[in-house]
Amino acid sequence: SDNGSSSSSSSSSLFSTSNNSSSWVSSVDVDPSAQWAVIGGGIEYHGSSSSSSNKSKQISKHHDNGFISLMNLPTRTLSTFSTTRESINDVAFHPTQDRIVSVGNNNIVSFWNQLDVSGGRVGRSWSTSPSSYSIAIDPKSDMMAISGIGSYVDCFSNVGTKLSSLSIDMK
Repeated sequence: SDNGSSSSSSSSSLFSTSNNSSSWVSSVDVDPSAQWAVIGGGIEYHGSSSSSSNKSKQISKHHDNGFISLMNLPTRTLSTFSTTRESINDVAFHPTQDRIVSVGNNNIVSFWNQLDVSGGRVGRSWSTSPSSYSIAIDPKSDMMAISGIGSYVDCFSNVGTKLSSLSIDMK
């Protein structure tokens, strides 16, 4: 039944993937001006190729990559995009360093140009966890905490200087 109200919504693909791939968004963060959103996620590729020893035998291939992109919120347009070797699990605008921080299914903390991620990483640091899931940044002190698989929380100062790794033992 019609209740007299109307609503509209639109959806569009941020980027196109081929028939043998699928993508997902795992994290979104909005900058303090509310003009930009950074979006991170993964791309899963499925495929097959012929074996050199037996042309009729198909070998299944499967691998994951990721992406990071910037979207202009007022215009709802994707401005820059970059694929990554890792699936991106979390993204954050650094509040004072004009950088975007990302973590994924590897032990790298990546830093990106806040205005153009298509140029690639502008810096990186190593985390203790083999796969990181969470970024927290204190805007007053520039301290950053990264956590993931296992019981470690890595603490960084400024952009990328690792201070310590804290083990959270729940025994």
